[in-house]
Amino acid sequence: MNKYLIIVFFLIINSACFDPAGRDNPLDPESGIYSPQGRIQGYVNAYYQTDQPVAGAAIYLYPSGNYEISSEDGYFEFNRLPAGKYKIKAVRKGYRSDSTEVDIDNNIREIQLQLNGHPVIEQVILQTHHISRWWPSEDLYYISVDAYVEDPDGATDIDSVWVEVPTGGNIFPLTRTGQNGEFSKTVTDQELFVPSLYYLQGKPIMVYCRDLLDNQGESEKMYIPRIIEQIPVLVYPTDLASINNSPITFEWEPLYLGFPYKYKFEIYQINLGVYNKIYEIDELPGNTQAYTFTNMLDQGDYFWVLYIIDEFGDSSRSKEGAFRIIRDLN
Repeated sequence: MNKYLIIVFFLIINSACFDPAGRDNPLDPESGIYSPQGRIQGYVNAYYQTDQPVAGAAIYLYPSGNYEISSEDGYFEFNRLPAGKYKIKAVRKGYRSDSTEVDIDNNIREIQLQLNGHPVIEQVILQTHHISRWWPSEDLYYISVDAYVEDPDGATDIDSVWVEVPTGGNIFPLTRTGQNGEFSKTVTDQELFVPSLYYLQGKPIMVYCRDLLDNQGESEKMYIPRIIEQIPVLVYPTDLASINNSPITFEWEPLYLGFPYKYKFEIYQINLGVYNKIYEIDELPGNTQAYTFTNMLDQGDYFWVLYIIDEFGDSSRSKEGAFRIIRDLN
């Protein structure tokens, strides 16, 4: 009789241990509260250079609101996620965000997120220039704009750069001048449809850029700098003076300006109406009145010009001083 009681007791104990109603492990598929859990892992890379990781991106998981930060190789992961649909969004300053939706169960889902970098205008150099000339008789005034644009996806992702001048909303595209995001443009006062460059003083000028995915960047507000009205006056040689000796001393009248400046000196050769610059030197001190040129010039017609350049790169140029080199062939 005791033997049968022991067997019954043993069966009761084991039945209690394996009763499905007693399972309380959510990871146990046999449990009454079983909840499948999975994992999402992946990488954040650059949009164009897909093998280039983006570190430091914040990856948000919705609807939970949890987030992770991508590692140096762009990796991230979310573990022990209940089955369901999720939205994942990657965000990083200076980049256009990327997101995707994923439906997970108790498996591992791998995803790729790609961030497109915003173009950034790192520097803009805005200068004014004044050119005096014999023909046409009217002096020429213009502004030059040099912009340096960076894009995390490379300079080839920069689609366009332009300057907007507050004269009726005039927009002027800049031309790419280098392989590393350099762009430039010159705009004359006639193109601006203003009486003079002075009309622009005190008015904001902006430079904008756009990449291939239409992300845009903009510069800070800029303003017309100094406009140099004074021009150097050349003394010798001028008026097609004949010269048969070397070296040649070029002379000009002294200038007394209320700001720091230097001179730039240039010589051009005239060949069948075509002007070819054959010599240039800048950084001549502002207190000089002459420059001695020691090189031998071939027989022919030439002219020289002199620039004033201030500390901001604004300039003013003299009229041309023409001269003729005559060599004694005997």
